Amino acid sequence: MKIKQLELDEVDNYLKITDLENWFETFEDKRNNTVFDINRTVYINVDPSRLPDFVCDAHMHWPLISYKIYGTTRLAWLLWKLNNVDASTIFIAKEPGDTVKYLPKQYVDGIVEELNDFDSP
Repeated sequence: MKIKQLELDEVDNYLKITDLENWFETFEDKRNNTVFDINRTVYINVDPSRLPDFVCDAHMHWPLISYKIYGTTRLAWLLWKLNNVDASTIFIAKEPGDTVKYLPKQYVDGIVEELNDFDSP
């Protein structure tokens, strides 16, 4: 099991590597907004039945769920991907008692590292 201990001065760099624009293909929509297309960029091959459930204890938006699970709001995209969330519903709060599949924290560092290495020269 790989556990990464971050020193305080490393936190800013860690958060930079979890930014969506570092990994996901972007394009401009009809309104000239830059948007991310996570589905064309990242494929996670995991059996959802093997993932643990996070149970919402209140009305919660995805960034808060990400913070509760991973300690950062910047991994909400991973939860969207694991739960097959449609982009049109990412701003709808989950209800108390709703469950969210998530990848255990010890595996997330490996995904972040792989994504960072993907575009390296």
